[in-house]
Amino acid sequence: MNLNKQEISALRELAKKTHEAACDPVNAEREKGWRALNGLKPIRPMVIIDQLPWNEFPQEELTGVVTSDPYWQRAEKMMRRMLFRFKYLPADAVIKDNFTVTKEVGGIHDFGLRVDEDTASVEESSEVKGHYYHDQLETDEIVDALTPKPIVYNEESTMKHLAEAHELFDGILPVILNGVNPPNDIWDHLSMYRGVENPLYDMMERPEFVHKIMRKFTDLYVGNLLELEKRGLLGYNQEYIHCTGAFTDELPKPGFDPNHVRASDTWAYGLAQMLSTVSPAMFEEFEVEYCKEWAQHLGLVYYGCCDPLDRKMDQVRKIPNVRKVSMSPWTTPEIGAAAIAGDYVFSSKPNPAHLAAPTFDGDMVRAYLTNIKKAAESNNCPVEFILKDVSTIKHDFNRLVEWEKIAMEVAKA
Repeated sequence: MNLNKQEISALRELAKKTHEAACDPVNAEREKGWRALNGLKPIRPMVIIDQLPWNEFPQEELTGVVTSDPYWQRAEKMMRRMLFRFKYLPADAVIKDNFTVTKEVGGIHDFGLRVDEDTASVEESSEVKGHYYHDQLETDEIVDALTPKPIVYNEESTMKHLAEAHELFDGILPVILNGVNPPNDIWDHLSMYRGVENPLYDMMERPEFVHKIMRKFTDLYVGNLLELEKRGLLGYNQEYIHCTGAFTDELPKPGFDPNHVRASDTWAYGLAQMLSTVSPAMFEEFEVEYCKEWAQHLGLVYYGCCDPLDRKMDQVRKIPNVRKVSMSPWTTPEIGAAAIAGDYVFSSKPNPAHLAAPTFDGDMVRAYLTNIKKAAESNNCPVEFILKDVSTIKHDFNRLVEWEKIAMEVAKA
């Protein structure tokens, strides 16, 4: 193991703190809440805070990263952030008593394309950046020539990291091995390979070309999913799915074999947020009809992200196995809740801009969240508040602390 004494000590100390946090009885209570919500029989709304501007946080507990090995540096950062959030912004986050080594699988959703982009950021230390993507899929000839890369399981590296994890954490924190759960994010990738405007113009001017691209990518995504299943590389018992709690009593399905996880034993998420501005008919034609081919294999699906789906629920309903539907800040809660009608979890994405204003207005946040909760409950919709995509808090950490406090009060009221 290529770690010195200081690195080993730091990782073991974080493992001890993870174990201590995981033993807090609040985890069992929260997990019960997620299972009830995801079973469409909620105890109360659930709350998660994720995707944060970590560079704007108090750094004392976050910047002690001492590990030089890239794998363990990522693990150290992950544990520090997880513990920090659990301590200061807990909401309904759950910490499990384990350290997970994920099977290292390459070639997933890979045509060999690499992002060609220009980036900009307000602050050099920020992980939040603006992107300008250059079109790499302009012609039929380029699309016809796309060839999928083979899926490669790096078992040697995985087993090395698994052995190191046992050496580090045995007697402190249980170590488990799990697989991967790739999403259906075709349109996110197309935005990076083509930019946003080009595909939207093509839907009107070259629809057959867009269909050619979607067929190519859908075949890749479905084929990859089934190959991962066949080779025993899928993960299961997910704790989170697209920033929300994934605890459920419905998965894995009967007949489950941990050595051969089926797609039907797992959650996955799909999204096409780039299609926010297209009509419901175009959304169905260029996304839903393709997404259905992928979703039919899954156990449960979380669908949507930043796109407003309140007026596209007739189309979303055609996607198999959906359990949660994202209701972004650009939806009207009353319309979304009426359209969901209790058949799915109303996955509310509160507006992160409330944290970026010149001053933080807690009364406004309380009224905003209360209105969403009222709309959901009036339509018998299980509801969750998922604060994410927070680009800035104006370097005022107390804003997030106050937001979490308000959200939990609204959820428990």
